[in-house]
Amino acid sequence: KASGSMVLDQLVGAGCVDEVVVCHAWNSVGPTPAYGMRRALEQGVPHEIRIQDLSFGVFTMGLWAAAHGVPFAPVGATRGAGQREVAPFEPYPLRETTSPFTGEVTTVVPPIRPEVGVFHVLQADRHGNAQMPGPVAEARIAAAACERVIVSAERLVEPDVTRQRPETTLVPGVEVDAIVVEPWGAHPGDCLGAYGRDIEHMFQYGRQTKDAEGFQAYLDAWVHGVADRAGYVERLGEETVARLQEG
Repeated sequence: KASGSMVLDQLVGAGCVDEVVVCHAWNSVGPTPAYGMRRALEQGVPHEIRIQDLSFGVFTMGLWAAAHGVPFAPVGATRGAGQREVAPFEPYPLRETTSPFTGEVTTVVPPIRPEVGVFHVLQADRHGNAQMPGPVAEARIAAAACERVIVSAERLVEPDVTRQRPETTLVPGVEVDAIVVEPWGAHPGDCLGAYGRDIEHMFQYGRQTKDAEGFQAYLDAWVHGVADRAGYVERLGEETVARLQEG
């Protein structure tokens, strides 16, 4: 994942992750540290993890190389930046090559090809055409880079609906292996066209997970304490749901 948010922090803190390739991990509200990630890296709690740290540009170009089926991609000015020399974590395997046009030495990144990618979108049709309005950052390239793609959608719509706005298609159906219809699947993040970001919940998560006991209490309430996503939404409460839909 390019930018690790609460999702990554929860997975790491719950002991579900052994290795991470990421640009940064934080709770973007505040901003608040990703305490689950910090405990794993600094204390080995709940267990040690392996992390490879990249800049956002390098990460995106690695995905771009995989999406376009090329052996590597140039990433520009990384020499002398200190990223590879003094990185606090294991540096990603970058190489240098000489441009056949200018003779200039440039850094290149190999393809980053995830085995499985999970993408949450506003809507998808039965053929797998998944749509998300608004800025999608590196998500479209990331989907094309994955060997398999799972789409999580707020709603399932007819193909006639997706044909009305083809420019919003994040992942075409030919690239999708499975569809899961899961309303509120992006919470506490936002899903443009459905609901806004739950800032209060993110602040609560940051405060509560500062220590391992609080983190476990959060999991007990919001992960283990609900039977499914519908139960999760019910726990949010009608007032919160209405507020976020208005936003």
